[in-house]
Amino acid sequence: MTLPPFLKALFRGQSAAGQAPLPETTGTAPDGHVSGPLAAFRDCVADPRHRAAVARILDAVESPLFLTFPDHPAVPDQIVPVTDLARAVALMVSHEGLDRAEFAYFPGLLPELYQSRLYQLDIEAQHAAITRQSALMDRLGSALFSVIRARLGPLDGLWTPCGSAGDILSNEVHAMVMELVKLSAIAPLTEVPVALAMLETLEAGAMPCGYLGIDEPYADPRGRLCFWTGPTAGASPRAPASIDLDSLLGLSAQEVLVALGPQFADLGIETVGPRVFVTSKTGGFFLSSDPEGGAMRAYKVFLRANDEFAAAQGPLSERLAGLTTLADCAARFGPPEKPVPSIRIPGRPATLPGLLFRHGPMRISALSADGARLDEVSVHRGDDMPA
Repeated sequence: MTLPPFLKALFRGQSAAGQAPLPETTGTAPDGHVSGPLAAFRDCVADPRHRAAVARILDAVESPLFLTFPDHPAVPDQIVPVTDLARAVALMVSHEGLDRAEFAYFPGLLPELYQSRLYQLDIEAQHAAITRQSALMDRLGSALFSVIRARLGPLDGLWTPCGSAGDILSNEVHAMVMELVKLSAIAPLTEVPVALAMLETLEAGAMPCGYLGIDEPYADPRGRLCFWTGPTAGASPRAPASIDLDSLLGLSAQEVLVALGPQFADLGIETVGPRVFVTSKTGGFFLSSDPEGGAMRAYKVFLRANDEFAAAQGPLSERLAGLTTLADCAARFGPPEKPVPSIRIPGRPATLPGLLFRHGPMRISALSADGARLDEVSVHRGDDMPA
């Protein structure tokens, strides 16, 4: 049986957690370096060309700034902020709910960069590097996990679709730092820009959490590498959405009526031209079919009440959870493809303008009356947008 990535993330690091000593108080050594439970590993790499890089990584982990999530972290230029906790965790563990065309397999990014550099060494050097690192990783892993877990323990109460944020992120950051150490022990990080940007992000107190796009070999962090801005910038305890309209796409109108009817008394089916709509005006949403009137292909959620629809109570979709502004949409979905113009319809109010985003197989129209606040969101599967 092959475990999905997010379950692998849950199991990674458990043995380290069970054996790790409690972290000691971190101080400053006479040479200016941070000293603490990782101090004994600062000079563990024999090659002086790489020893300083490993020490720099360990200094970052024992720094008082590590994983403190400052309001304005000095992260590398043009890397992508992610404010939503559930989105950050999904990117970090490459949760299967995200479309693979949208993101790289983040847990495999550093191992792939490591393997590519390892294979540039001759066979004897490869064998020596693997032998030395095996002994180092066994001893370093437990001490490293104790420091990381102490920093992220306060996040245990935050919910994500994969489980406790403290547990998930502790395991993922532990794996990330271990891979950074392995890579820095055989290659200068200045020659691996994505890895260097990850280290600089950790040094700034923030957390690398994903890589957008699948343009291997992951050569450029700009506009690709993501970092989570932290619990003070949009993450809060919340239960999962009780309704996820994404899961209803592909169903017929009658099937949607059966699924949602018990929760929305006014849920009904309407036909306009060739399209079929399943609508709840008190619920603040509708679903619409493809042009032939078959399966549901799109939905629209009203975040602000208008003359026809009440404001939706709750996100109604994990894809949209936590979004309140156009800026939130850009942080989650990436740069917009194009503006969405306002359209005047005879006898009806003009439609709202906004921005069109691509999110995996979905195209998302984020609409706003004032150009900032999010008022309505349409999610459509496929490239042809509904009329």
